[in-house]
Amino acid sequence: MRNKLYIYLGSIIFITLIFSISLPSFLAKFDELYLLGTHELKKMDLNLDSEAKDIPLVQRIYDIYDGIYSTDESEIASVVQVIATSDEQKIILEQLKELMEKKVLVNNDDYITDKVESVYVKMIYSAIVQNLKEYVINFRDQQISLWWDIESNKIISIKIIGNGQIRVNDNKEDILRGYSSYLNLDLLGDWVIESDVIQSNKSSLIIKTDILNNKIEQYLSIIPKLAQIQ
Repeated sequence: MRNKLYIYLGSIIFITLIFSISLPSFLAKFDELYLLGTHELKKMDLNLDSEAKDIPLVQRIYDIYDGIYSTDESEIASVVQVIATSDEQKIILEQLKELMEKKVLVNNDDYITDKVESVYVKMIYSAIVQNLKEYVINFRDQQISLWWDIESNKIISIKIIGNGQIRVNDNKEDILRGYSSYLNLDLLGDWVIESDVIQSNKSSLIIKTDILNNKIEQYLSIIPKLAQIQ
């Protein structure tokens, strides 16, 4: 009887110890997802306007952010970054040129290809997200990272580090309207500029730009409204 009691008490102590060790990491992960708003992303697409639901890129953006940020880190992986093929380099540089034509990006040098030192590419994927690549273009004086959605053939995120020949346009209206046009989401017709973002109620998406550290870091992306950290 006494042995059974010892075994019972020992089991309780062991379970309590394991729970106390794992609880902080669980709560930390929960808090992280809560702050990102990713726990609500799947619910949001139920409220999309029918016009927005007919545009594949809208749902694709939800899937990407829901998959990347709400998936356990152990389930997210990337292959080793490798040199992009000549065809890949051509495609991604053509996309940069289109963003310049749309006045999203400003180019101080017409011959940007002459300044490219290397272009790397890696796949980004999780249990939910596939067909997403990250291109990293190294210029002589700056680096540009781009999220390239293979399904839509569009750049959905841009990060520019360093002062160089390419920068985000200083005119935010040009940036925001040009980028919605580049993504073919201007068809929704309800984009409204508020402060430093442009948003569409039909799609519940926002286009956001940030310029930090005296223009050393520049960001541009399209995300679900609730994915924006308040």
